[in-house]
Amino acid sequence: MKKLFFKTGGIVLLLLCANLQAQTLKQTIRGTITDVDSKTPLVGVTLYLDSTDPLVGTITDNNGNFAFKKMPVGRYTVIVNYIGYESKVIPNILLGAGKEVNLSIEMTEEVTKLEEVVVTARKNKGEPLNEMASVSARSFTVEETQRFAGSFNDPARMASSYAGVMGSPDGNNEIIIRGNSPRGLQWRIEGVPVPNPNHYAEEGATGGPISILNSSTLANSDFFTGAFPAEFGNAYSGVFDINLRKGNNYKREYSIQAGVIGFDATAEGPFSKNNNGSYLFNVRYSSLAVLTGLGIKVAGDAVPKFSDFTFNTYLPTKNNGSFQVFGVGGTSSIRFEETNWKGWGGSSMAVVGLNHIYPINPSTYVRSGISYIYTQNIWEDYNTENNQELLLDKTGFNYHTYRLSTEITKKFSARHTIKTGVSADIIRYDLYYDDYDYYLERLDNILTENDKAEQGNAYFNYK
Repeated sequence: MKKLFFKTGGIVLLLLCANLQAQTLKQTIRGTITDVDSKTPLVGVTLYLDSTDPLVGTITDNNGNFAFKKMPVGRYTVIVNYIGYESKVIPNILLGAGKEVNLSIEMTEEVTKLEEVVVTARKNKGEPLNEMASVSARSFTVEETQRFAGSFNDPARMASSYAGVMGSPDGNNEIIIRGNSPRGLQWRIEGVPVPNPNHYAEEGATGGPISILNSSTLANSDFFTGAFPAEFGNAYSGVFDINLRKGNNYKREYSIQAGVIGFDATAEGPFSKNNNGSYLFNVRYSSLAVLTGLGIKVAGDAVPKFSDFTFNTYLPTKNNGSFQVFGVGGTSSIRFEETNWKGWGGSSMAVVGLNHIYPINPSTYVRSGISYIYTQNIWEDYNTENNQELLLDKTGFNYHTYRLSTEITKKFSARHTIKTGVSADIIRYDLYYDDYDYYLERLDNILTENDKAEQGNAYFNYK
């Protein structure tokens, strides 16, 4: 009787396994298509998935939204066509079982429409998102930050593979563009210049060992290596113009990841079924710090501890445009100990902002923003002879930056577009440096500076 039971159970188990293998995992690719200049939704855009048999296609609705539902997991290439606009190709879209793919696509209006000419060529997937860019600019996708060798999901390390760009030899992700100093690079997040979005950042530097930016929260962004538009002031080497992706506005999704760099969790979804708004939250914590806390020694005495966060909320309204509340930040610390000496230090960075986009008419919109940026760096050295701690020196700085900006974009036709704007910054800073005087046997203050500075910028672009 037992043998019969085991045989029957084995047959049922085999049937269950066969049934699971027969099921194909499926997920949804959805997104929104807008005009690159006016930011208005495009209705009736035709999309199809390349290399599918039979061919799978769809069109955008009145809000510019589209969806490819219940597609088998894998990699896809989306082809976008619209009368009067340049065709667009979005290659290598990775569709996984656990999460929907949400795309934000911008299309460029064609200047002229001639008789049809069939040209077979390779699509330039690096065409910049910023229409005011003329040369020395290209866009990059989240997919590229994950697939480039040695990038570690870091846009800065990925960019070192571009022509004319090389990485810093000290192991940080600082980048050297055409021989210029890495400190001439500017980072921007959602249009806000930020000092250094990296853990363990040094004063004035533009890189660090570990990026605060998490690839799971980024949208397609631009990288400029020179000749950038006038809106990017106060930079002479290059510009990283980072965009955050919107959360899924149809379905709530949650994910947890673990890797060599850190453990992170992400939550996203719509605020309600009656609103097109969405939220996206992500937090990450150092893997080495977690393992050390569990008693697993993997990095000697100097264990890097860091954590960071990203959030992006999108709130559209019926008559008052759309609002975006976003934030990126992180903190890091490390402690060194040697014979008769120890030192510890760290850095913190955060930016939070509110952007408002108001369409005046289908060809004109105003974008305004207010933001706050915080930066901190601390380092202390101690003499530990005779089981005592003697503070030898301490240095640090704090920056608080308040920024207000507004710009207007007007698209007269497919040939003519203007963008003009102004911005104002108030920077409050606190610098200090104390050093131990062995002759007087005391800690002397070398530098103490508390003050503020203002900075303004006005620009006009025509293309």
